Amino acid sequence: MAKTELGCQVLSEKGHFSEFSHFIKQHGLESEDLELILKLKSILWAVVRVLCLGVMFEIIDNFT
Repeated sequence: MAKTELGCQVLSEKGHFSEFSHFIKQHGLESEDLELILKLKSILWAVVRVLCLGVMFEIIDNFT
C-alpha cells in the first residue's frame, strides 16, 4: 500500500498512521520479541516510504 500515492492516501484515511504511531511509541525499544520486532520493522518501512513519497512528490511538483 505504501508504494503508491493512492495507497498512502488510503493508509492515512483509514487511520492506519495513528495506529502505526501508537505501535511505534509502545514497542519502539523492543529487543527480545521477534514477532513484535518484525511488525515494528514493517510499520517503520511503511512510514518512511510514505514520508519519502511525500518529499518526492513535492520535489516533482517544484519542477513541473
